[in-house]
Amino acid sequence: MIKAKHVGWLVTLLLLATGLGALEKKNSPDTLTLLLGKAAMYCEKLKTTAFKYFCLEQVNETLADSTGRRQKNVYRYDYQIIAKDGKISEQRTLLFENGKKRHLQKAKLPTRIFSYYSFHLPVFLLAKENQSKFNYQLQAVQMVSGSKAWGIKVVLKELAGGPMVDGQIWLDAKDYSVIKIELNPRYFARFEQLQKEAMKAGAILTLSDVHWYELKRNGIRFPSQTEIREIYTMSGPPPGRGRSGARGIKGLAGESAASGNWDSSAQHWKFDRSKTVFTYSQHRFFNVDMEYSAQPLLE
Repeated sequence: MIKAKHVGWLVTLLLLATGLGALEKKNSPDTLTLLLGKAAMYCEKLKTTAFKYFCLEQVNETLADSTGRRQKNVYRYDYQIIAKDGKISEQRTLLFENGKKRHLQKAKLPTRIFSYYSFHLPVFLLAKENQSKFNYQLQAVQMVSGSKAWGIKVVLKELAGGPMVDGQIWLDAKDYSVIKIELNPRYFARFEQLQKEAMKAGAILTLSDVHWYELKRNGIRFPSQTEIREIYTMSGPPPGRGRSGARGIKGLAGESAASGNWDSSAQHWKFDRSKTVFTYSQHRFFNVDMEYSAQPLLE
C-alpha cells in the first residue's frame, strides 16, 4: 500500500519523467516547482564542473562627466577564471586602454560599477540551498536569444530595508540552462554610496544588471555579455525644455541631456549616469579539478 505522504513525491517523479511539455500552457504551482527543481539540478552542474576558462573581455563604459558631456572608456582584457587551492578566482591582464596598448597583469577594473563572477550568478538565484531565500513567480514562455525559454520572476524575500534584489530569469525550455538574467540589485557594497550621490543630485537611482549566456559547452552556458546601467530619474523637464538650473548636478547638460528620456505625461526624465557593457569572445577551455566558492557579484 502506498502511504499518503508518498503520493506527492510519486506525482513529481512522474511529471519529471514525462517532461514539462504538457504543462507549458498552464501557469500552475506544479509547473513552477518542477522548473525550480530542474534549475537547481543545472546549478549543481555549474558548481561541480571543473574547468579553466579564458576569453577576451571588452569593456565599454559611458558616464556623465563634470562638463555635462558623456565620457567614454574602452578597455580590453585577457580574462581568466582559474581554480586554485579549492577556490575560484578571477584574473585580468589589461591589453588595451582607450586605444593605447598596455600589458598590466592582475589588473583591476577601473569602471564605476562592475560585475563579479557572472558565470555563477544562476547559483545565487536558483541553487537548491538558496531557493528558500526567494519568492518566484512563473511568467510567460517566450523566445530569448533564439531559444524558447521559461520566464521566472524572482524577488529576494524582504529584509529590514525591503527586497534587496528583484528581476527575471529565463530558462532554456529544452535543458533548463539559464539563458538570461535581468536584475534590479540593491544588495552590494557600494549601493548606499551611489544612492547618496543620486539623492544629492535630486535624482532617484535605479540599477539594471543584465546578463546573457549565449555560449553553450557540454550543457553549461557561459557569459556572452553583461550590461550594467545606473539610471537617474529626475523630476521636471531636462535642461533645454524650460527647466532652469540643474541643482548642481554633474552631467546633465549638453550630450547627456540630449540622450535622456523625457516623459512629458509624468513630468520626469531619465538618463544613464553610467552604462557599462562587458562583451566576452574568443573563449578557451581547459579542464582542472576545483571546488565551488561563492563570491560577491557587484562592486
